[in-house]
Amino acid sequence: MSASAQHGPHCCEGDPRTITAIDYINNQLRLEREAKELMPFDPNVCTFNLGPIRQSIFACITCFKRNNNPAGICYSCSIQCHSSHDLVELFDKRSFVCDCGTRRMSLNGPCTLRDKSAKSTKLSSLAENSTQSPNENPILLGEDIPSSTNIYNQNFEGKFCSCNQLYNPFEETSVMLQCYFGIACDEDWYHNDCLMGFKQGSIQKTKPPKKTDDKDDSDVINISDSDDDINTLPGFPDIDSFDHLICWKCVQSFQKIFDELIDHDNIVLDKIYYIQSNSIEDRLQKLNSLNITNANINTNTNTNTKTDSQPSMKKRKIDPKIYPYSICLKKNFRQKLKFLLNDDSPNKISTDLKNFLIEYSFLYEDDPIYQPPPEDSENDNDNDNHTDNGDDDDRSSIFELGTKALNTLPREKAIEGIQAYEDIKEKLRSFLRPFAQEGKIVTEKEVRDFFTKVKNDKKSI
Repeated sequence: MSASAQHGPHCCEGDPRTITAIDYINNQLRLEREAKELMPFDPNVCTFNLGPIRQSIFACITCFKRNNNPAGICYSCSIQCHSSHDLVELFDKRSFVCDCGTRRMSLNGPCTLRDKSAKSTKLSSLAENSTQSPNENPILLGEDIPSSTNIYNQNFEGKFCSCNQLYNPFEETSVMLQCYFGIACDEDWYHNDCLMGFKQGSIQKTKPPKKTDDKDDSDVINISDSDDDINTLPGFPDIDSFDHLICWKCVQSFQKIFDELIDHDNIVLDKIYYIQSNSIEDRLQKLNSLNITNANINTNTNTNTKTDSQPSMKKRKIDPKIYPYSICLKKNFRQKLKFLLNDDSPNKISTDLKNFLIEYSFLYEDDPIYQPPPEDSENDNDNDNHTDNGDDDDRSSIFELGTKALNTLPREKAIEGIQAYEDIKEKLRSFLRPFAQEGKIVTEKEVRDFFTKVKNDKKSI
């Protein structure tokens, strides 16, 4: 059957508006494949019961405002329980337990992944009142005990860096790097210009050469869509030249330790001094006042710009109380730290540094990041062993569920269902067209008002 039949006898095969059912299904499947590429993991298991783990965390700004508590949720809950909320992706956090369904965000109700009855309660409540958001005034409250290991910094309010700026992906122009140590800053993210002490966006940046290696940039963010758009800050170390960064706040908290560690050239690539300056020239003058030269102040925009840890600077001492510094760790730093810890040579490592490394072993031991199973890992088994149960619906797309429901109806009812779908699609397109033409944002209230009107019009017929 051709979808064109739904438009009546006036449509013909040459009408560009017509499309075969097969083409329509293939297009839907293509869209679903694209969605799975962006979100490749199975979003049906909350990580709450796994306890404190290193995992990708999302800050829910909606629940923060509603509950007056900062909170973080796992990958699955960001899709299944908070999809309509204002979320900020924080990437990886250590020793974190998902807050969904706990008393930190009780007004959002129980986690629908851990409590299936809560899911059905929310859906039935929504069905009874189509104007109510599924997360507004829930019948049930989240009552699970939140973890005592979770630490909340400004990231959970949508703010980042020492500049305390709200993150806006549409306006962000700087490279952002996450502190790998994170004991003092809770693994905060920093703009590269802020790390040097410049006001963000005040220094003109240059284009870097093309990347030639496959460095893992999991702790580096640049909002640009193309490598050609990535700007390099003069004097800042090449992003591809180091593995991780430890911010100046964390260094200050363990100053004696890091003052010793930076003397190990096989571990630390660069120091980046935090010098509050209005320009590169201003930075130069402040360094010259300490009789320091060539310290990350070269105005040349090529990639050989000197950094704070050039050989001429390596042994120079700048009081970290005046100008604190961040450090860039070399790509093989874990192996070198482990070797340093186990080196029995006299005077090779102080007792303080050795005890520090023993306490924070994640600096050199494996520090795995939990990942949910792939989206279809459980469905890739032999289809002959497949059984139909309620859990399968959780793993199906809306399109698959709709198709499944239509297949259970008599032919006449199925056709009516398809025609109703086309009718609502045309009405929705007409409703959204003025917003698209004028570049206006569609609010949730306007969408809900639209569906309420459609529902009332149907009742009046």
